[in-house]
Amino acid sequence: MFYVPLYIEALRSRPGLVFWLATLAQAALWLLVPLLFYAAPPSDLARLLAVGHEFPLSGDFGPPLAYWLAEIAFRVAGLFGVYALSQICVITTYWCVFALGREIVGATHAAIAVLLMVGILVYAVPTPNFGPAILAMALWALVLLFYWRAVIEGRRRSWYPLGAAAALLLLTTDGELARHLELPSTGWLRRYRVRAHGKVTQADLDRLARGITIDGVEYGPVEAKIDREQGANVWLMLGLREGKNREVKRLAEVLGLTVNRLIRVSFGPFALGDLPPGGLSEVKPRVLKDQLGLKLAAALGLDSRPAQHSKRRP
Repeated sequence: MFYVPLYIEALRSRPGLVFWLATLAQAALWLLVPLLFYAAPPSDLARLLAVGHEFPLSGDFGPPLAYWLAEIAFRVAGLFGVYALSQICVITTYWCVFALGREIVGATHAAIAVLLMVGILVYAVPTPNFGPAILAMALWALVLLFYWRAVIEGRRRSWYPLGAAAALLLLTTDGELARHLELPSTGWLRRYRVRAHGKVTQADLDRLARGITIDGVEYGPVEAKIDREQGANVWLMLGLREGKNREVKRLAEVLGLTVNRLIRVSFGPFALGDLPPGGLSEVKPRVLKDQLGLKLAAALGLDSRPAQHSKRRP
C-alpha cells in the first residue's frame, strides 16, 4: 500500500492552509520570543523609538516613515505593538510571495516557496528589530505583486495600490548612501573583467592611462591590461574611478572592440571574490564606517549612536 505523508497531501489539497499555518507560526514565534526573553529591546529598535518620539520630518537618519509607525505602535501597545508591527510586515511579505506565485506557478508551488522562505528567514533575519529594512521588505513585496497585476495581467485597479506602495517606499528607504558611493569623489577604484570581440594591443590600452575625450565627454585615467585572448575575443582587466554611463563600452568602441560580457569584480574595498552567481554578502556597518570615515558615516545614517536631540527611553 502506498502512503502519502500528511504534509504532502496538505500541500496538494490545501496549499492556502499550509501557507497560513507556516506564516502565522513564524509570526507567533518572533512575537513571543522578544516579549518573554528579551530584557530590553534590540539596540537599533531603541534608537528607532528615540528618534520617532519627535515625529521628525527630516534628519541624518533617512526617510521617517518607519520611525513614525514604530512610535505610533509603541504609544498604542508598548513594545508588544512594535513587535507586532514587525510581524505584520513579515506576514505581508509572505502573502505577496504566495499571491504572486499562485498566479504564476500555482498555489502548491507558491506554498512551497513560502515554506522555503520561512525556513531561511525564521533563523536568519532579526524580524523583531523593526526598522526601515523590515518595512521596505513588505512594501517591495507589494510593489512586485501589484506591478504584476497591473502591467502583466492588465488589471487597471492595481495601479492604485502599486502607486501607493511605491510612494510609501520613498518615505522608507534612502538612496543617499548608494549615490555617495557612486560619486568619483570617493576615489574608489572599480575593477571590471571585460570580454570583447576584436583585436587590441597593450600599447593601445596604455593610451587610456592619460584619460581620453570621446564625443566631447572627458573620461579620466583608466588602468587597462590584456588578461588573455580567446578565439576572436579578448579578455581585459579595467580599473576606473568615475563610472560614467556606458563608459566601458564607449572606451572599447574607441579601441575597435565590441563588449559582449562585462563583470564588475570589485568596487573600492569590496571584491566579488568567490561569491556565487546570485549570492549575497552583507557589508557590516562597521566596515562602511571604517571606509567612509566617522563624520561621513554619521551624516549618511550609519552611526548607530542615538540622535543627540532625543533623550527618551526606551
